Amino acid sequence: MKIAVDVMSGDFPPEILIEGAVNAINEYKIPLVLVGKEERIKKHLKNLKFDSSLLEIYNADEVITMNDDPVRAFKTKPDASVVRCAELARNGKVDAFFSPGNTGATLTAALMMTGRLKGIERPAIASVIPTINNTPLVVLDMGATLECKPLNYLQFAIMGRVMVQNLFGIEHPKIGLLNVGEEPYKGPPVLKKVFDELKRLDINFQGNIESKEILEGKVNVVVTDGFTGNIFLKSVEGTFKSLLKLTKREINKSIFFQTGALLMKTALDNIKKILSSEEYGAAPLLGVNSVCMIGHGNSRQTDIKNGIKMTVKFIQNRINESIVEEIRRTHLAKFQYPSLHIYSSETEA
Repeated sequence: MKIAVDVMSGDFPPEILIEGAVNAINEYKIPLVLVGKEERIKKHLKNLKFDSSLLEIYNADEVITMNDDPVRAFKTKPDASVVRCAELARNGKVDAFFSPGNTGATLTAALMMTGRLKGIERPAIASVIPTINNTPLVVLDMGATLECKPLNYLQFAIMGRVMVQNLFGIEHPKIGLLNVGEEPYKGPPVLKKVFDELKRLDINFQGNIESKEILEGKVNVVVTDGFTGNIFLKSVEGTFKSLLKLTKREINKSIFFQTGALLMKTALDNIKKILSSEEYGAAPLLGVNSVCMIGHGNSRQTDIKNGIKMTVKFIQNRINESIVEEIRRTHLAKFQYPSLHIYSSETEA
């Protein structure tokens, strides 16, 4: 097993990403290829202790920033670190790649360099979301496919199901379709048709779920389009951060509150850990013909280390192979799914 890590992208200096990668080597004994400006990587590695036999450096002189247009940058920056990561995966030099940089650039590089899994029409970003009852929950898509055809939703459901089965050991995960109400007749025509098709599949479909219920852990997989999913994710992240800031502000108003906070420190630390993105560190881009993990732009050392750990789990559990098999078994491959009413002109419009 070997993983390429883009250490030049993201909001923080490469040194922070390099340290996270080295921490992963020291803790998990994972062979890594650090991709980026070689001299800068070597300079910082001199200050770190690690098993040098587990680390390689692959030079990339360009960087796709958060402000770059993904497609244009892919075309104009062929020596960008994330592009080189995808190239290593395409050529079989690594088993997976991980980038905490521009999400669109990672998506573009993965699609252009490695293509899609057999039968998959569009990829999806799958995020693990914390729930009140600690039930494993995966929401997809989180931004890869903004406008979805019915087949995309169905394939997302299968991919999310396979991910939960393999990562969390839940044999029959519950599937929910994000909608404006629980009733089957709610939502736009495309979601009504998707609802009917999901009911026909043997995948433990629970029906529609509203956004206010997602964090309660009623289901294990929530399916939606990338536009809605991305807004949901950022709303949840923003709410978590605001609640933590509000709690801290109120505690600082009184010495009595501060005393109480000291007594509750362990509980407050546990809540902060649950709400943090550090535990998983990365979200998989499902549906591409490689193991591709996308980290948060503000990833620090712990995020990088845990993102690499998540990447290892995907490789070990052969999730991509399981997705291809499930898509074939349910007859949902792009080339074998019949042109039924869900591909009507109304839907295409």
